[in-house]
Amino acid sequence: MGTHYSHLTMADRQQIAALHAQGLSARAIGGRLGLHHATISRELSRGKRKPCGVSYDPLHGQRVRHWCRAAAGLSRRKLGRDTDSPRWDR
Repeated sequence: MGTHYSHLTMADRQQIAALHAQGLSARAIGGRLGLHHATISRELSRGKRKPCGVSYDPLHGQRVRHWCRAAAGLSRRKLGRDTDSPRWDR
């Protein structure tokens, strides 16, 4: 059997935000949540909102994840992102 992967939920992201606000490191947060510290580190960098001055926003992290998944779906298609192509409907 292979390895089972699961995505972070909004509840996971909120827990990460709360623990990060307490000043815990990615390793400490990962230990408490049962996740790898690299997952926490990637999520913290994904959810940063630099212009707003917020170090981590779980809602922003969720939105970025959705944007990236949508873009990945389009790039996997043979026609790419060109939705104006006459072959796109087929």
